[in-house]
Amino acid sequence: ERLGPPLDIHLEALNCTAFSVQWRMPRQHASTISGYTVFYTEVINGRHVKQLTQDVPVKLDMMNLGQLDALVTFEVILGDLNPATLHRVSVGAYSWAGKGRASMPRDVSTLPQEQCLSPDSPAQPKVVVVSDTEVAVSWKQNTSEGAPPVLYYTLQYI
Repeated sequence: ERLGPPLDIHLEALNCTAFSVQWRMPRQHASTISGYTVFYTEVINGRHVKQLTQDVPVKLDMMNLGQLDALVTFEVILGDLNPATLHRVSVGAYSWAGKGRASMPRDVSTLPQEQCLSPDSPAQPKVVVVSDTEVAVSWKQNTSEGAPPVLYYTLQYI
């Protein structure tokens, strides 16, 4: 009997050029699985344009540690994609005995380009010498229309 399809497929757009695929192992023959293949196809105007695959081998140390129970979630991030593009995705398991059935196809879109603009540079930076070994740095957050929220700042000094 062939391997069943992976379960609980979850797709999430991460940004303009990437999305994540998560799944759990199939119920049948879980101990014989040596990896998974993620199939993803770009869909433009209802036509499948470019089919790609990504293999996700199962690490042997996971099997030895007994971590491959039904609750383990696998994840792969697929990148280098076009913005605002629909992709049809399915996942199949494989073993030494062959390929299993793929999951039902599901759709996900990368985010549109305007949602992935770079954040604005901070405004009005100031540096004040506090002592021989310290300076104080301050700035104002620069928020313009359409710019994404700032998650963190990186400070470089020479």
